[in-house]
Amino acid sequence: MDYGTCIDLFCGAGGLSLGFAWAGFHIALGVDLDVSALRTFQQNHPVAGVLRANVAELDGNTLMDLAGGKSITGLLGGPPCQGFSIAGKHDPGDPRNQLPYEYARILKEIQPRFFLMENVKGLLYQKQRIHFESILTLLARAGFRLHWKLLNAWNYGVAQVRERVFIIGFREDLNVNFQWPEEDPSRPVLQDAIGDLPDPLEEPAALPNHVLHNPMPPSMKHRIRKNGKGAAIFDCKVMSWDQPCKTITAHLAKDVDLAHPGGIFNHYGHLFDNVKLDGAFRQANRQTSWKRPCHTITAHARTNGIHPGYMGTVQERNNPDSGPLAVQKPRRFTVRECARIQSFPDSYVFTGSVTAQYRQVGNAVPPRLAYLLAKSISNALNS
Repeated sequence: MDYGTCIDLFCGAGGLSLGFAWAGFHIALGVDLDVSALRTFQQNHPVAGVLRANVAELDGNTLMDLAGGKSITGLLGGPPCQGFSIAGKHDPGDPRNQLPYEYARILKEIQPRFFLMENVKGLLYQKQRIHFESILTLLARAGFRLHWKLLNAWNYGVAQVRERVFIIGFREDLNVNFQWPEEDPSRPVLQDAIGDLPDPLEEPAALPNHVLHNPMPPSMKHRIRKNGKGAAIFDCKVMSWDQPCKTITAHLAKDVDLAHPGGIFNHYGHLFDNVKLDGAFRQANRQTSWKRPCHTITAHARTNGIHPGYMGTVQERNNPDSGPLAVQKPRRFTVRECARIQSFPDSYVFTGSVTAQYRQVGNAVPPRLAYLLAKSISNALNS
C-alpha cells in the first residue's frame, strides 16, 4: 500500500527513509551534501532520486519538481546536529545550527500533509533551548500542529540506548489526531543483534561491511606511545552481549569508540590492549552490569566505558611458575555490527571508505524506530 510521497532532506545513508518505506510510503527524493552517503542511499533506494545540494540553496518548488511534480505527503529529515550535540562544544553560534531553520522554511513552501524532524538530545539543554523554541515557533507558523518527544530507541525494538528528539507535525487544516507508537517490551540486547555473526575478516567477505581494515589506527598507537596521557587509556567503551548497545556514533573508524564484547559467541580477532580498568576519570571509565542497559556512547573516545566481562588472548606471565594470564583485549565493532545494532538489515550495503561507512551508520535514524513512527503517522492520517 502506498501511503504517499516523501522527500528526505539531510537523508544521509537513508535509515529514516528505509523505515518509512517499510511502512508503505514512497520515497521520491533524498537530499544531502555527503557524496558517500548519497551513493549508499541510491544503492539501497533505487527508485528514489538523489540530489547533492546545500539545503539552504534550495526552494520548495525545485524539490517538488525533482520528486516527480506530485503533491508531497511527507517531509522527512534530520538536520546535522554537531552544533547541538551534547558530545560537542555546545556552540550556539555553530553555522550548522541554522539548518533546522532552513528545514522549516522549505516545510512552509512545500506544505506537505506531515513532517518529521529528528535531532539530538542536546537541543533540549538550556544552552541550546533558545534554538529549540525558535524552531518550534517557525514550524508552527508554517501551518502545522506539532508533537515532540524525546525517544529512546531501546524502547522501540533497537538494541541500543539512543536518545533523540523527534518533532512530528500535521498540517493544521487536516485536524489530525496523532498518537506516539507504543513502546516495544522486547528490549533487545547485543546478543540478539549480532550474536550470530561470523568472525570478521580483514579482507572483503560475502557479508557486506563486515571487515576491519584498520584494527589499530595510528592515532591510537600514538596515544599508547605517550603512556596514556590524554585519552589513550580510555579509548574503549566495551559492550555487553545481553545489554543494548550504547549509541552508535559516526567516529568509530578513527578511534575505538565501541568495543566488541568478545566472549564465546564470535569475533575474537582484532583486539586492543589500551583499556585500563582503573583510573581517576570516572565518566570515561564507566562500567555496567550484565543486567543493565549500556550507557550512551558518545563521539569522544575518552568517555567510553568498560565491558563487565570480556576476555581476550592468553599472555605468559613474567614468572613462568605462575601460569598464563588471561589478558582483556576488546575490539571495536565492524560496520556491519554497527548496522545490525542500528536495526539495518544485512541486505543494506554501505559504500565509500571505512571512515565514511562508520559515519553513515552512526548518523542514521534506526530504521526500526523510523518504521514505528511512520506507522503511527499513517494511522493518524488515515483515521
